[in-house]
Amino acid sequence: MRFSLEVSNDPDEAFTAVADFEKLEGWDPFVDRSELVAGDPMEPGAKYRLTTPRGMTLEYEIVEVDRPSRVVYRGGTKRVTSTDTISVHPHDGGSRVTVESILEFDGWTRIIGPFVRMGVWLGGRTRSLPGMKRYLEELGDPS
Repeated sequence: MRFSLEVSNDPDEAFTAVADFEKLEGWDPFVDRSELVAGDPMEPGAKYRLTTPRGMTLEYEIVEVDRPSRVVYRGGTKRVTSTDTISVHPHDGGSRVTVESILEFDGWTRIIGPFVRMGVWLGGRTRSLPGMKRYLEELGDPS
């Protein structure tokens, strides 16, 4: 799955605001709590714990950082692994933010994989992406 949006924020500001999983609860409605649990923020090896509104816990680790343009996280649950890449690039005086998620399923979850992918795509398109856009617009609004 891949989503992109254009915002007026400069790339460094946009990257700082949305690339750190510790800040996810500020814009992603599918995350109630996000916290750094090991390592240094926004450095390879940093580990994050996310809690969803339904109480599910997801564990992620940063595997690559190229500040201020790209960060790659890998994690999820015991049965579903997600590799999430957030990229930020200059675009028309602002930035283009792209989020890509690759989901891998293990064991019995392979059966429900297509439905999970569809749900993640729908939630990302209708709730997470608009939440990110609002968060960045509010950040960039000086009033």
